[in-house]
Amino acid sequence: MIIIEIDHTGRIFHVMHTVPDRAEDRMSAAGRRFVSVPAMPAPAEDLLANWYVAPVPRPDMPISVDRTAIAADGRDACVVTGLPEPCAMTVDGAATEVPVDENGRRGRVAFSTDRPGEYEVVITAWPYRDARFTVTAAAP
Repeated sequence: MIIIEIDHTGRIFHVMHTVPDRAEDRMSAAGRRFVSVPAMPAPAEDLLANWYVAPVPRPDMPISVDRTAIAADGRDACVVTGLPEPCAMTVDGAATEVPVDENGRRGRVAFSTDRPGEYEVVITAWPYRDARFTVTAAAP
């Protein structure tokens, strides 16, 4: 038996492969959230990163990316819409602010640059799977 411990949002934060006697009773008495499964449904790394609750797969993030090829002129942009709140975004591993619109929401972001190259964009928002895509900025 495997015990998978979850927080109040369904995020898996602990997988117990070796289960001591009466662990379920002690965890229930302590008010801890968990599910018991007869066997590991996926490798632990995948389970912690891409699954939640019962465990079921995390859904894809409902975003739209208008294009991934732009001119490196500082004006041409890749526009991402449908961003869930809250979310975080990185470009080549560096945190990038998701701007607030006139209504105080963060549902849209535009990425532009004046430097040619390829940029890996990652958007993270629980419980969705991380959205990853590469933007190629070509010299004008």
